[in-house]
Amino acid sequence: MKKLSEVCKYVGVTRRTLQEYNKIGLLHPSAKTESGYWLYDDNAIMTLAFIQIMVETGYTRKEIKSLLQASELDLNREYDHMLETLEAKKKRIEGLISIIKTVKGIGVAPESASLIAQHMDFTPPSSGKSIMQSFNDSIKTMSDYSEEDREHIELATPFWTWLKLLGRMKGKPFDDIAVNEYCRSALNSLMPVGDYLQENEGGEKTTIVEIASGIIENISDIAQDPDFATLVNDRDGGETVTYVVNAIKHYCSKILSEETK
Repeated sequence: MKKLSEVCKYVGVTRRTLQEYNKIGLLHPSAKTESGYWLYDDNAIMTLAFIQIMVETGYTRKEIKSLLQASELDLNREYDHMLETLEAKKKRIEGLISIIKTVKGIGVAPESASLIAQHMDFTPPSSGKSIMQSFNDSIKTMSDYSEEDREHIELATPFWTWLKLLGRMKGKPFDDIAVNEYCRSALNSLMPVGDYLQENEGGEKTTIVEIASGIIENISDIAQDPDFATLVNDRDGGETVTYVVNAIKHYCSKILSEETK
């Protein structure tokens, strides 16, 4: 038999937890001393450990009590249920981690970019979803991808985000400070992508000049994808797409020009 204080230390629970379990009938002391100290035998301690595992898995105290009071407790079935629950939690956490990494990868935007981002559309106008519903959908989508696919998305998303911000600058001169800042950030966000590809091919680290050259060669073809117009929120028959393409190409051309001087 162990005293309440010993059980708390042994299992890793608080005195208050055991008092609450006793109050709601979840777990009673096995006995009491003449002085009124609660005592727990080995069976009660093992039951307490099992209760704490279920609590950590997500069972409510009401559900745990119902299980413990059942005439027959199929432990294997409950363990399978625990594993399914934890796997689902793990999947969601992995999706959430991936989204946070993606957002973090966007980096610290200048103040003007932050102001623009506040007015960005998080969902299609006709979706009828709240921001949090869309956020949860994104978590589920990310969690369904393989680890490799999530890594690719984490690497590429910052670039597309900067292009979306760049689309909000439509009408401003290509040499505008803010436009150049978005273009610079877009290129810098691709550096980890280039390094990832080079690493897999056994090459050297990517340079900003290589990134700029690659964008000039490919951005026009990429912009032909209908999803690109959706990305930059083009609602004017292609004008925003054209602006984004020309702005990023203009900036990349400056980089290549400076390299040849």
